[in-house]
Amino acid sequence: MINFKTLMASVLLAGMATQATFAQESGEKKADYPYVFVGVQGGGQVTFTNYDAKKLITPIGAVSVGGMFTPVVGARLHVSGINEKGGLKS
Repeated sequence: MINFKTLMASVLLAGMATQATFAQESGEKKADYPYVFVGVQGGGQVTFTNYDAKKLITPIGAVSVGGMFTPVVGARLHVSGINEKGGLKS
């Protein structure tokens, strides 16, 4: 089993390695409207309490679907969910 410090260091290193890179173009490019986009997200959270933090790691996932109709008008549907482990059972 991976220990907690190794897991957190891996997550931080992955976040630093995935920073965006931007290139400049001399010409202006027009986007074609309408267009559709899809997004998938994932991650985790932990609740820091007096309990063992390794047992409280909660996976999180999300899915987004949307579209841009004009350069200023668009819509998006975003659904996310978690399996909460931070609460106490009665």
